[in-house]
Amino acid sequence: MIALDVIQKHAAQTPDRPALIAVNRYMSWLGFADEVARSAGALAMLFDELGPTHPRRIAFLGDSDLDIVVLQAAAATLGIAIVGIDHSLEPAAVAACLDQLKPAVFVVSPWRRQLARTALARATAQPAVLLHLGASGSSGRSWPKLTASGSWPPPDGWKQGPFEAFGFTSGTSGTPKLVVRTESFAARRRAAIVEMFGITGDDVYLNTVPLFHASASGWARIFLSEGAPVVIAGDEDSACIARLAREHGVTFTLMVPPVLAEFTEQARVDDARPPLRAIVTGGRHVSPQLVRDVDATFGRVLHVYYGTTETGLNTLATPADLADDPTTAGGAFPGNAIAIVDRHGGRVRPGEPGFVAISGYMLASHFGDGSAPVIDLDGVQHWVTADTGCLDSDGRLRIFGRELGDQLHDVIGAEAAVRDLDGVADVAIVLAAPDREAVVAYVPKLPPSADLTAEVHATASAALAGLDVRCLKFDAIPYSPSGKVRPAALLARA
Repeated sequence: MIALDVIQKHAAQTPDRPALIAVNRYMSWLGFADEVARSAGALAMLFDELGPTHPRRIAFLGDSDLDIVVLQAAAATLGIAIVGIDHSLEPAAVAACLDQLKPAVFVVSPWRRQLARTALARATAQPAVLLHLGASGSSGRSWPKLTASGSWPPPDGWKQGPFEAFGFTSGTSGTPKLVVRTESFAARRRAAIVEMFGITGDDVYLNTVPLFHASASGWARIFLSEGAPVVIAGDEDSACIARLAREHGVTFTLMVPPVLAEFTEQARVDDARPPLRAIVTGGRHVSPQLVRDVDATFGRVLHVYYGTTETGLNTLATPADLADDPTTAGGAFPGNAIAIVDRHGGRVRPGEPGFVAISGYMLASHFGDGSAPVIDLDGVQHWVTADTGCLDSDGRLRIFGRELGDQLHDVIGAEAAVRDLDGVADVAIVLAAPDREAVVAYVPKLPPSADLTAEVHATASAALAGLDVRCLKFDAIPYSPSGKVRPAALLARA
């Protein structure tokens, strides 16, 4: 998130212009500066009180609202690492996140108190301070009460420590893993994105990604740095998101594919549409059908990216790329290089599938346990991801999915083929290694076709040769708030 000095610059130029907009709340640049100044001062006093034995790390378990943005900006002002934890996780997974990060301060929103209590009861690493965004209740301290006495600059000054930043992997295939960075890449990436998209203070950015996800604060920071207002709508339904986009003249947004699909469907029935000039999305559920639907509804404004918590923003497909190949994730984002390697770390031949390896300035230092899946290719360090895919003749990346045994299957391609069937509204395929089985969960359109299951089975079987295919009809695919399929939840329901 942006720091106080940037906020104050915009507040001096346009004090009454909106900086942050939510459903029932608005914050001008001057109000934003005042809130962050008090919050940064309060955090400085709190960490001075804790002393040097506690790490300068904050974890938060909260909803997507303006208080979280202010908290993130206050931490950025002080150079304190702040990390969001996915509030859809089970308590044991939240406890595991706390044990990996070992934060000195744990901030909890009113709606997440029960989850926080249960997780803390299981966690080994206990934060020194539990801060509640509302009233403190029986335990912990109240954030509003703390910030009421905060001021900037702190009376005793503030000295920033060495840079450190953290994030968590999605946890869709297990417990989220802590990702550690010791160098910042934010300024370089911001400059590249601003130049690429021509972002100015006249833009209006719509944030729909939960604020616990690193991409949410990363993209919001870009627009706020340019003086553009940010509309926060991370926890709203598609009708509310569409209304916010229309009312505030949104020009740019980042949406995960499931949210984008609902937003596009909502926009089709609305009388007016926002003046969107760019939509960015990413993830395995960007199907050719979704690309076609967005193009038909908003024009050719869609961009698709590939990246991970560990490697940053690695590829970007332009509307022209998607018109040529709607399954592509695009070419390497400036400053990145993409390689496809076998399981031994050797490059595969052009067009052959393998594991996606990334080099560039956005790579993490290591995971929380000290490990780092890095290899050396021609003298350049590459981070080997768990994703599989291939590069086409133009160097554009296509993602397949994750491995299953010795054979790499194009799971995303199989999902796209099933989703293109007339009667299918949504689909997710999970591979089960012990039985070499592909579980195909599909959501039928209404009214469902009588022979749809047989058609889905035939299509998936043709795309996943060598696997036993089991097709199941679902009412809805279990997605995380950040748009990832929850394989465990899907298999449990199966």
